[in-house]
Amino acid sequence: MKQKIILAAVVLVVVGLFVTGVLNWEKTTAWARRLFYQGRSTVSRATDFSTPQLGDVDAARVCRDNLRRIESAKRKVAENKSMAVGRLTWDEIRGEFPGGKIPTCPSGGSYSIGNLGTMPTCTVSSGRTGRPEDDHVLINY
Repeated sequence: MKQKIILAAVVLVVVGLFVTGVLNWEKTTAWARRLFYQGRSTVSRATDFSTPQLGDVDAARVCRDNLRRIESAKRKVAENKSMAVGRLTWDEIRGEFPGGKIPTCPSGGSYSIGNLGTMPTCTVSSGRTGRPEDDHVLINY
């Protein structure tokens, strides 16, 4: 009951501010609209897994993170299906990713799920420099 009274008081104060002209309706709605669209674009950027133009090391790091996510999804689906051996399809693990969107390699490679018990792979594989930092390979997980 106390919360309802407080809410009613806040609503009355806000309405009073609009009626007296202290708050401008057009400016307030424009501010709210801008805030809404900024939040919406932030959410869409957060769920966009196609990373634009990264350096070799950064792209490899994102790729390895994607490979970890694929392996994690594989393990979870296999556990739910009580599978120890075999092969899963992209359609079977798609539900484990946000929005059902399978991650993509930022360097343009393509992923292979592999059998249960083997790590997923990327067609980019080793980087150009021979250093492990730019490899698109998941060794241990």
